[in-house]
Amino acid sequence: MPNINNWINCDVVVQAGHQNTPDGMTGGESQYGKEIEWTPVVADEAVRILKGAGVDAVKIDASIKSKSTGYRCKLATFVHFDDPDSGETGPSVGYPVGMGNDGAAQQWKTLYQSFWPFPETWHADNYTNDLRGYYGYRYTQTADAEFLIEFGDLQSERQALWMKPRLKWLGALLAHYLSKRTGLGNVPLPRMGSRPTKPKAAKKPSGKVVKKPAKGAKKVAAQKPFTTKPGHAYYKNGSSPDFADTTGLSGTETTYNDGTVVIEAAETIQALRSKKLGPQKASQTRIKKDGTTRITQTGYTYMTRDLPGATLIDNHPGLGNGADFMKETCTQFGKVDDQDGGTGSEYFRVVQTCSDVWGCSVTKTILKRWFGDKYWENASRLTALVEVYHPKTSRYGKVPLIDVGPGETAPSGAKIDLSFALDDYLGTQGKSQVHFRLA
Repeated sequence: MPNINNWINCDVVVQAGHQNTPDGMTGGESQYGKEIEWTPVVADEAVRILKGAGVDAVKIDASIKSKSTGYRCKLATFVHFDDPDSGETGPSVGYPVGMGNDGAAQQWKTLYQSFWPFPETWHADNYTNDLRGYYGYRYTQTADAEFLIEFGDLQSERQALWMKPRLKWLGALLAHYLSKRTGLGNVPLPRMGSRPTKPKAAKKPSGKVVKKPAKGAKKVAAQKPFTTKPGHAYYKNGSSPDFADTTGLSGTETTYNDGTVVIEAAETIQALRSKKLGPQKASQTRIKKDGTTRITQTGYTYMTRDLPGATLIDNHPGLGNGADFMKETCTQFGKVDDQDGGTGSEYFRVVQTCSDVWGCSVTKTILKRWFGDKYWENASRLTALVEVYHPKTSRYGKVPLIDVGPGETAPSGAKIDLSFALDDYLGTQGKSQVHFRLA
């Protein structure tokens, strides 16, 4: 622990990560920019706006490592950009667990997620030890909370090119959040004219938006065929004629000498839901390396919706100490379901669940908790991602919402349904206890 003999009182602290570091820890960098140069732009703008609104805001940097000064404040944030060793990461937050920091972090995530155009890239809270145990926490004593913000992956071309021209806007967004959370200064959202527009690539996901094998990586051998089983969903009791079918995925699996495995496949889906839907083509790209799989998926909805992809992680450490997630029974639905017609609710744009789609659904009570009593009017439900962790297999999935259910009084007692593909990956075998939360 640092030997702090000088404590400064203030309202808010914002640290520019890596700036003026005394130990050579200069942060990440890529052809698009350097973390050590980006963090001060964000932090300086946030503090400038807060001070202008009468908030006693203090900007600090990495030089605190070599000093004996600490800060007593209401709220402290530490600004960073991620730079992974491999693969594509994305935004995340970190904080000391079990100390009441998760509520403030969740409020920030909800705000930033409403603008962030690549929802499938969000990581779980504290997904690395560096996030959970960041050195800067030792230099602040907060009345409310302290947490670290990773705004995005500066190695990712699509993320970096979205963030780079908006660094001051990110600072303004952070200032608004800090003002609203503390109740000080009444700093408004950055005006709509400066709200970043979402790039076209995010509106129509394709394999191009997923991290590819490393430049120069070569195929280890010839492509292998990749297939999944066909499926049929219907009401066994005859209560409805609705049904859904899939041919199953068919495509190729390619392995590269950098350890990356790429699966590209498609399936033909159709359904009956008061009228015939389809047939239509749905497709997926799955890219796996070092135990992490990124998935894009298109063509699985019968109404207008850009369905988010999924992230899967093997040997995941879990969702934390249990303070901000639910432990509930899950069930599996969709591809081999004889109790359902195989299409999801209009509230989630009629996803064809009798397929290899990646997603989940939760009870109406939970939907109302997350999105309000009129959850079907909350646009964020269509881009939201749910983190699901199975402690018995240490497998983690982050997937979109694709339906409403299970029923509140389901005999299983389940609170969350998993699509066939997610259930199979997590190893929940149709019914098990999982940990889950809104990402």
